[in-house]
Formats: sequence, C-alpha cells, structure tokens
Amino acid sequence: MQRYFLNIIDSHGRLNDPEGSHHPDIAAARAEAIASARELMCHAITAEGRIGLHRVVEITDEHGHVLLEVPFREAAA
Repeated sequence: MQRYFLNIIDSHGRLNDPEGSHHPDIAAARAEAIASARELMCHAITAEGRIGLHRVVEITDEHGHVLLEVPFREAAA
C-alpha cells in the first residue's frame, strides 16, 4: 500500500498531514479525504457556526507531489 498525505488548505494557509495514511490506491485516499472533510465541516458548524466550504483537501504522495485536490464542496454533495 502507498502512503498518502491529506493536507488541508484554506485562506489562512496550509495544514500538512505529518504522518500520512496507507491506502491501496488514490480512490481510497480520495474516499478518506471526503470523510475527513465531512468531519471537519461538522466540527466547524458546531464550533464556529459555519461549514467552511472554501477549504480543500490536497492529496500528495510521499515525495510531496500533488496527486489530487478535493474541494470541501465535493464532500458536501
């Protein structure tokens, strides 16, 4: 399994995933990104009263190459 890093990008900057997670392929990493985005949106609603759809989950490989970007808007659909 390959290690993927799910970094969160918003208007304040970038929060890097320090450990990454292992997935069999990019589709599984994307599913994890969507689940993470939904969890973060739920937290934002309860803590801040807003969803935060402007954020993006950036999926990179172990070398830091961007493989995919998943907008929070996609996770809300």
